[in-house]
Amino acid sequence: MERRTFLVLTASAAGLAGCTPDPEPEPRPTVAPSTAGPADPDGQLRARVAAGELGLIAAYRSGIESNPGLAGELEPLMADHVAHLGRVAPGTSAASDPSSAAPSAASDPSSAAPSASASTTGEPGATPTATPPTTSRRKTLTGLAEVESLALAERTSACDSAQSPALARDLCLIAASEAQHAQALRDLRKGLGS
Repeated sequence: MERRTFLVLTASAAGLAGCTPDPEPEPRPTVAPSTAGPADPDGQLRARVAAGELGLIAAYRSGIESNPGLAGELEPLMADHVAHLGRVAPGTSAASDPSSAAPSAASDPSSAAPSASASTTGEPGATPTATPPTTSRRKTLTGLAEVESLALAERTSACDSAQSPALARDLCLIAASEAQHAQALRDLRKGLGS
């Protein structure tokens, strides 16, 4: 037999051998493919910033509740924080229970301010006043300016930690907004007089 014929027959035999059914392979454990996609490298950072924004929203709500006369000035600032929340954590609701992310009593602007129903003129037999005293409004504005300043420092630090350039840009813009809020609150406090 010629060598060429031998090679053709060997190749044909090998091809036929490949057509015969193999015994059933033993089942191997498999891991189902994840449908969640890759994990967000900024997930924890987003969660921290979202919690901070929820805390700011809660602080503004508390400030407005204790000082309804400041609502016109405070509501637009609070709306900015709702927008910030939407940028860093889409789908997170600002209507979430704010008490879980509310700032501590030390930084809660209304914690040091008496409520409207508890305010009195100090005269015997006086009834509670409907409007909080200027002192309460000043304390509220000072407290909000302080939490805005803390948030500014946190967002500035977060800018450096972000893996995503888009998130870093958003955090820088949010930090600038919080710096503006802190200054606006200080100016508003000055406008109340001493």
